[in-house]
Amino acid sequence: MIRELTIANLGVIANTRLEFGPGLTVLSGETGAGKTLITTAVSQLLGAKPDVALVRHGAAEAVIDCMLSVPPVAHAALEEIGARVQDDELIVTRTIGARSRAIVGSRAVAASVLADIVGGMVTLHGQHGQTRLTRSSEQRSLLDASDPAIRELLTIQRVAWQNARSAQAALAEAQVMQESSAAQLANLQALVDDFETVSPSVGEDVDLDARIAVVTSLDAIVRSARTVLAMLTEGDDTDLTDVATLLSQVRRNLEQRTEAPQFAAWAARAIELQEQVQALGHEIDRYLDGLDAEPDVLDVLMHRRSQVGALLRRNGCTLEELVRRYQAASSALSLSRDPGERIAELQQLTQHALAEQELVCGRLHDARTVAAAALGGRVQAELQALGLANATFSIAVRREGEATQFGDDLVEFRFSANPGQPEQALAAVGSGGELSRVMLALETATVPEQPLTFIFDEVDAGVGGRAAIELGRRLAYLARNQQVIVVTHLAQVAAFADQHVLVEKVVSAGQTTTETRILTESDRPRELARMLSGMEDSASANAHAQELLEAAAAARRGGR
Repeated sequence: MIRELTIANLGVIANTRLEFGPGLTVLSGETGAGKTLITTAVSQLLGAKPDVALVRHGAAEAVIDCMLSVPPVAHAALEEIGARVQDDELIVTRTIGARSRAIVGSRAVAASVLADIVGGMVTLHGQHGQTRLTRSSEQRSLLDASDPAIRELLTIQRVAWQNARSAQAALAEAQVMQESSAAQLANLQALVDDFETVSPSVGEDVDLDARIAVVTSLDAIVRSARTVLAMLTEGDDTDLTDVATLLSQVRRNLEQRTEAPQFAAWAARAIELQEQVQALGHEIDRYLDGLDAEPDVLDVLMHRRSQVGALLRRNGCTLEELVRRYQAASSALSLSRDPGERIAELQQLTQHALAEQELVCGRLHDARTVAAAALGGRVQAELQALGLANATFSIAVRREGEATQFGDDLVEFRFSANPGQPEQALAAVGSGGELSRVMLALETATVPEQPLTFIFDEVDAGVGGRAAIELGRRLAYLARNQQVIVVTHLAQVAAFADQHVLVEKVVSAGQTTTETRILTESDRPRELARMLSGMEDSASANAHAQELLEAAAAARRGGR
C-alpha cells in the first residue's frame, strides 16, 4: 500500500506531498491542473523510461519519493538486494535528470529491479493499460494469473519446451554435419591428424615453460640445493656445523637436566625438529638425484616445446582452444563415418521431448478451458453490475500454432455490449469506456488475497449517468480489501471516495505550480458541484452534489 507520495519538480508540480490511506482515494481537478502528472510519477516508480522533458523548467532534476507499506512476504526479496525495510515501511525513489537513478530502501538499483519490486505491490491502469488489454498475450497472462493450477503447469511447460528445443537443435546440427562436403570432412581430418601427431595435453605448454626455466638454471639450482643440504645434515663434509648436529647437541643438553620437567618437554620438541630437518634433507637429496639422473632433459624439453609451439602457430589459437577444436572435429568425423545410429538416437530423443511437450500443452489447455469459463462468468457478472446489463463476455481458448514456453493456446477475450450483437474480439468492439469497465471487472473478479494498490487513470472515459454511479460503486467494492486510487472527472465516482484529493493549478509571481489538498467533508459538495456543472457556487448543483454523497454513503452501507 502507498502510504505517502512526494513529487518535486515534475512538470508543473514544484513540490507536493500526498498521504494515502486504505480504501478508495479520488483525485479530481480542472483539466490541466496536473492530475495526470501524479500517475506519471507512479509510472516512473514502476520503471517507465525517464524523460528529461518531464523535469520542471529551471530545475536540474525531478525527484519522486514513495513510502510503501510492505507485506512480510516481500521482505525476503528485499533483503536479497540489500534494501532496508523499517517497521514494514519501504522508501523508493526515482530521480529524473541528466543522471537518472532508482533507489530502493537506500540501495541503488536498476530500473528493472525497481519495476519488479513496486510492480509487485502497485498496479497502474490508464489508457496504455486499456490498449494492453486488447493484446492476446496480455489476455493469456490475465487468465493464467487467475488459477494457481495453470501457474504450476506453466513451470512444467517451460522445462518441456526447453528440452524439446535442445533436442531439436542437436538433431539439426547432426543432420547438417552428416551432409557436410568432402572438403569440410578433409579439413576436419587434417586437424585431427595434425593434433594427434603431437598429442598435447591441456596446460602442457605452460608446464614445459616452467620445467625449461628450471633446467636452464640447473647449475645454480644444484649448488643452492647442495649448500642447503649441507647446512641441514652434512656439516661434517663442510666447514659448517649442520642444523641436525646442532639440534642433537641441544637435545642431549636438555636431556641431562631430568630434575626440571620443562627440560624434558623441550627435549621432545628438539627431537621433533631434528626429525623434520632430516625429512627435509632427504627430500632435497632425492630432488638432486632426479636432476642428476636426466642430463639430456633440457634437449628433450626444448624439442617438445618446439613441437607444441609449431602446432599452435599452424592453427592460430591457444592450446585450450585447440583441444576443444580437436574434440569437436573427432566427434564430427565419428558421426560422418556412422551417422545413422547417432541420428536415430537424436530423432528418438526429439520425438520423446516433443511428445512430452504435447502432453503438457494438452494439460495446460484443459486447465485454461476450465479457468476461462469460471473467469468469464465472473467478469460478465461484474460488467452487468457496472451498468452493462446486456453485455456478454467470454474467454475463448484455442490450440493454435507452434508451442512456446506458454504452451500452444491462443486466448481471446470476446465481448458484446448490446443485445442481438454477436460476441467479437475485445480489440474489435470495445470502446474506451467499455474497455475501462472490462478492465475494472477483471480486477474485481480476480481480487488477490494479498492486499495491493490499484491506480486507475481514465477508467471513467466514455462513462456517464447511471453507469458512472455503478462504476463508483464497483471501485468502492474493490477498495474494501484493496487500496484504490482513481483519477476521475465524474462526480458520481468521486462521491464514493473515502478520501478526496483536489489537484489545483496556482499561478503566483508569474510561476505556475500544482498543489494538492485533502478535502474536508464540508468541502466535498462544492467540488462535486464543480464536477457536475462547472458552477461550484450554484445552490442547485450543491444540492445535487449532497444528494450524490448521501446516495453513495447509503450504497456503501448496503454492501456490494
